[in-house]
Amino acid sequence: MPKVDPEILKAFGKAVKRARAMHGWDQTTLGRVVKPPVGNSLVSKIEKGQKEALDIRTVGRFRNALDLDESWLDKFLDAEETAESGETRAERDADQILDRLQREGTTEGASDDLLIRLANNFTDGDHKDRETAYTSVRRALAELARNKDIAALAGNADAQFAALMQQIDQLNDDGDFDEAARLLDDEQDRLEQVADLHHKKQLNQDRLRNRPDLAAQRLIADLYRQAPAGGVFWATESLAKKWQDDGDKAGDMFALHVALALAKTNYDKAKGKKALEAAALHT
Repeated sequence: MPKVDPEILKAFGKAVKRARAMHGWDQTTLGRVVKPPVGNSLVSKIEKGQKEALDIRTVGRFRNALDLDESWLDKFLDAEETAESGETRAERDADQILDRLQREGTTEGASDDLLIRLANNFTDGDHKDRETAYTSVRRALAELARNKDIAALAGNADAQFAALMQQIDQLNDDGDFDEAARLLDDEQDRLEQVADLHHKKQLNQDRLRNRPDLAAQRLIADLYRQAPAGGVFWATESLAKKWQDDGDKAGDMFALHVALALAKTNYDKAKGKKALEAAALHT
């Protein structure tokens, strides 16, 4: 059966959100009114048009709860009904994780949209159970809070750089080459600090998206910028060990998956090198 047009999913989501607002309900209340009840994760995904497997039965449940127009059912007549069409185990696990984190007081300052997306990223991912997903969500929230001040630390880098370049040109015009050189050296230090902050922010974003593969690629690219020629292999091995140790200590599955991706990169390099050596021997 054909998939439902993404534009229809988005339009239905907007209709659900609008009707919910007209009733004065939050997502939790709507979830309780739907029969049988559902959690915030499913409500949020539907409202954002992100429930790709949505079928006519689930649409009907929301239509009845919100008294939506019956014409919405016609748009989902050909939608395939699968195990993903209704509320999934991953969505229920995500809601339970968020309930637990809220009881513990670790979600302060984070929006509902952020929390729901974050929890579902990990319960939908390759975590073996809800407990490991919970640990990863909690760690991601902690990293997010820790990295919130990066924007303020970095400042308006482009404007600052442009102003400095004008100052350098003026100093050179005045013949003050030494002062211009000193300012350039200071700017180099600042740019390196900004680059480090940018790198940390990117790694934090990889964690929020549950993409240890991208984090590993980023870490290796950074090693190439820093390590001496021929030293990247051993630097990668050392970095993989560090991420593994950190992951073991904190029960952090994301860190362990990053370590695995780093180790796999080295393994693939070594395997490729042996294959080339073997080919060379037979030529």
